[in-house]
Amino acid sequence: MSKIRPFLAAVVTVHAFGLSQALAATLQVPSQFPTIQSAVNAAVSGDEIVVAPGVYASGFDYSGKRLTVRSSGGAATTIIDLSAAGGTAVLAIQAEQAGTRLEGFTLRAATDAAVRIGSNASLDVVACRIQDCTTSRTGGGAAIAVVGGDLSAVQCEFRNLTVSLTDVSAAAVGGAVSLSADATALFSLCTFETCTARAEDSRRQLNGFYYPSARGGAISASASVLLAERCTFSGCRVEARRILGPATGNSNSDCYAGWGSAIGEGGAIGLESSAFASIDTCTFGATVGCRADARIERQRYTLGSSSSANTPREVYARGGAVSAVGGSRVESRASDYRNCTTLATVGNGLGYACGSGSTVYSPVFLFSEGAGIYAESPGAPVLLSSTLDLFEGGRCLMVTELPPGVQCCEPCASNGCLTTAITSSVKAGAIRVRPGSASTQ
Repeated sequence: MSKIRPFLAAVVTVHAFGLSQALAATLQVPSQFPTIQSAVNAAVSGDEIVVAPGVYASGFDYSGKRLTVRSSGGAATTIIDLSAAGGTAVLAIQAEQAGTRLEGFTLRAATDAAVRIGSNASLDVVACRIQDCTTSRTGGGAAIAVVGGDLSAVQCEFRNLTVSLTDVSAAAVGGAVSLSADATALFSLCTFETCTARAEDSRRQLNGFYYPSARGGAISASASVLLAERCTFSGCRVEARRILGPATGNSNSDCYAGWGSAIGEGGAIGLESSAFASIDTCTFGATVGCRADARIERQRYTLGSSSSANTPREVYARGGAVSAVGGSRVESRASDYRNCTTLATVGNGLGYACGSGSTVYSPVFLFSEGAGIYAESPGAPVLLSSTLDLFEGGRCLMVTELPPGVQCCEPCASNGCLTTAITSSVKAGAIRVRPGSASTQ
């Protein structure tokens, strides 16, 4: 992809500002300027802003300037806390040049992406902690959202980060980080812990077709490039849940409202739309396993007499650690996927009390695939390579919570129901490459 280009060279030359650095000013916060933003406003490209230990209640915008903003005491003592203000802590959305740098901060309690990087902007994030952020933004990335820009993150910690969407059509993506629109990101020596992308949909409008999906518990990449080296992912997961019920205003049948799927892909990393990921010497599930969960369940209710419901549902749990779909490619080397799981579930509560003469055809299709890596790209090569990787111990699980003897339809008093709880299922192991995809392992 074109964005691999000068980005890699910029990472190598992060400190190379040329002779202008000798003339750069150092601005102190708060001794000279009360806030980081006031220091940025006074600075020019090439300057350095040094922030003293403390808790700061507002963030800042680089405003198109190539600046170094660093703490003097490190992330443990220098905190941007947005508990009161909400929103975003750091903005680099005005084509900031390579060498723009953020170092030694804790960012917490953001309600949008804690850091946003825009098109043609570049930001190096070093020795930072981003934690305790929850967002419902449809673009994903509770910690960092990159849209067409370049990111380098070195020795950073990402903890307790969640993207959660309810009753919306967009996918929940990138619990910690989202990359889109030809973005490029390098993560080196980073830790991702308890990062979640969650989607739930219980809408029941007549003629409604709803497919909650979640992708990339830690990182999501769409049409972008991701390089991850010596990183650790623990307790990262995706959760997709579809709750079915009778259509609004249609008490006798859920024929339309019952359609839909739950799709959970890439417990740690999810790729789509021709994205590329290189994964080198990473560990997935070091202390707590990574998971891709998908679940579907129904509210229990009564079908009227002589009504009919034709409600197939599909549950996809794919890639406990990594998923790659839509022409995306994965290269993995010397990485550990041994503690990863996919879990497709038919939840308890699926059921009807059927009226006289009613019939129900209600199949459930379960897919639990690729405890470590799932790759699917019909008609295009995945080019999946797996060298010296560890997969033993990964699990692909399918669970039905229905009580014994109860399928998707309870017995009728007369003219019984026609139904099947699980019509078909697919369960596959550590690496799953779907038919029609080319791979090298």
